[in-house]
Amino acid sequence: MKRSPLKYFAWISLVLLTLVSCRSSRIYTSGEQAEVIRDSILPDSFEKITVKAKITYQERELSGLMLIKNGGSGDYKIAFFNEIGMTYLEGTLDRSYRHPKLIIRNIAPVINYKSFVKNFEKSMLTVFSDKFNPIFPASPLPRPHAEDKSTLSVQLRNGFRLELMTNDQ
Repeated sequence: MKRSPLKYFAWISLVLLTLVSCRSSRIYTSGEQAEVIRDSILPDSFEKITVKAKITYQERELSGLMLIKNGGSGDYKIAFFNEIGMTYLEGTLDRSYRHPKLIIRNIAPVINYKSFVKNFEKSMLTVFSDKFNPIFPASPLPRPHAEDKSTLSVQLRNGFRLELMTNDQ
């Protein structure tokens, strides 16, 4: 018996739909006190603040300090650098447009990939969103993250994770 091309098309469409839905960018934040942590790390009326940051992406980890400066009118200048002063990323989170965006001024060649910048932008927009609505993951986070109540963690479904910790740890 000959199989119908329509059946093949249906199966291929189903497989592609499944793959695309697995790579969608839903945002998760860890901890029941995520909004409290966000408010303690990023108060509304700060001039500038330094937090420890750790980015995990594609089984690679990048950690350092993140300096966030409030530029007024909802704009934030962001500098992500390591402890000895090498700059990973400098930019401005511009929220004056209808669709907020991250404008990169300087980026290290190691992380100068479109996918990295896009995921970093999504994570930072989530942190600075006026409608901060944490979604708790169905599966628990790894042990060190589940117990730490002073870390704000934004995790995208594609494996990108941004963790912000207060600098006094």
